[in-house]
Amino acid sequence: MKHKDVLSEVKRKLTVMEGVGILNREVEKRVTPRWKLEKVLFRSSLHGKIFSVVDLSLGGMSLALSVDDQKDWVPGFQIQGVLSCYSEKLPIQARVRFKKGNRVGCEFESLLSSVQVHLERFLKPEVLGEMLKWIPFQEAQADWFVGPCGTSLLIRRGQAQEPLHISAYFLGKYFQWEKHSGMATGIFTVSDDPDESRGLFQLQTYLLEKDPEFDSLKLSIAKKVILSSNISQELKAWCNDHIF
Repeated sequence: MKHKDVLSEVKRKLTVMEGVGILNREVEKRVTPRWKLEKVLFRSSLHGKIFSVVDLSLGGMSLALSVDDQKDWVPGFQIQGVLSCYSEKLPIQARVRFKKGNRVGCEFESLLSSVQVHLERFLKPEVLGEMLKWIPFQEAQADWFVGPCGTSLLIRRGQAQEPLHISAYFLGKYFQWEKHSGMATGIFTVSDDPDESRGLFQLQTYLLEKDPEFDSLKLSIAKKVILSSNISQELKAWCNDHIF
């Protein structure tokens, strides 16, 4: 599928899901692209299988499972293996705490201090921002930047190139600014909806749960992610003047 066709599909899904995808007053669906060529992976000691890390934190990780593996990965199931964070290979022991569709959430157990230090460094907002990469299919008035473990940034602009919408997703949290509705924060999880393959990308659905009250801590993290990303210096200055 050509890049422009991929973009049309993303825009169609966004229109449909934002229009009728409200699950309740505070939860809605959004579609975001994700690199297929992940650089954060988990290799299980059991059978040596490799899984994509959907989400990562200091306390645990969420993995995407194949149909064949879903029957074994039940709550309470203990796993061991190697977490690959770009060039680093980290020994991990964890336990499955929840299962939802083809995703499992695993809590780390007895992490080595060296592993803890590396994760703390890898998950710094500034580092996540630096790893955001512009993706090559774009609409004329928008830019997507995608990073590891669900980190992404979307910027939509008006005819005069002024920002109309900015969304940042990081560490299971999100921040959103819109010209006409202001700022919002919340948390996101990956939906049970199956991912769709589009060349080098997958389109996955996030479930956004809006905070009842605006969270200044999420704003602070979003600021670090956005200002350390590879957006233009002019846009960074605009964000500082109009948002942060």
